[in-house]
Amino acid sequence: MKLDLEFFTKALGFTKTTYKILNYMLDRPREQVTSVMITKDLGIVQSHVSASMKVLKERGWVTSGPQGYNLVKEPDEIRGAIQKEYEEKLERV
Repeated sequence: MKLDLEFFTKALGFTKTTYKILNYMLDRPREQVTSVMITKDLGIVQSHVSASMKVLKERGWVTSGPQGYNLVKEPDEIRGAIQKEYEEKLERV
């Protein structure tokens, strides 16, 4: 069964914008992505891109540099971490 990334990220408190950016990054695992690319391709304002990238960097999934953003982990590893965090959250309820 394919992971419903939107469902899991929403359940974990990610904003819709953060979900969209994460999904965008997961589709480009080895590509360096700039804020301009994200803003143009997804129609998200720069301040929201910065806020969402901060969340993804805090989780250790994305790094940033002068040339843009890169995924640090493989897409399947990130999806697995999201699913695991969701399952752990359910166990606490």
